[in-house]
Formats: sequence, C-alpha cells, structure tokens
Amino acid sequence: MSKKNYIYYINDIKSKISSIETSVTEAHSLADISDKAEIEKLMVDIQSFKSTLNEID
Repeated sequence: MSKKNYIYYINDIKSKISSIETSVTEAHSLADISDKAEIEKLMVDIQSFKSTLNEID
C-alpha cells in the first residue's frame, strides 16, 4: 500500500471514529444513570483507539 493510500485510510478512520464519538456522547447525555457507566467505558475505549491512531499516523 502506498503511503498516500495509507494516510487516506487512517484519516478516513479518524473521521468515522469522530462521528461515533459524537453519537456516543449524545447517548451518554440521554442515558439513564444506570447506563452511564457502561457508556463512559465505551468513551474511554474510543479515546484509547484514537490515541493509537494518532501514534500510527
């Protein structure tokens, strides 16, 4: 895979993850208190994944 394609795919993944993050944040604001901890765990996982992508890039 060429470097240009590689960078394109990494940026595409970052964009999609940002969209997911927005949806999860909205879900967190609308969730019952009993569900917030599970959503917060997902938010931490998303941040970890984004951090990994930034290290790769």
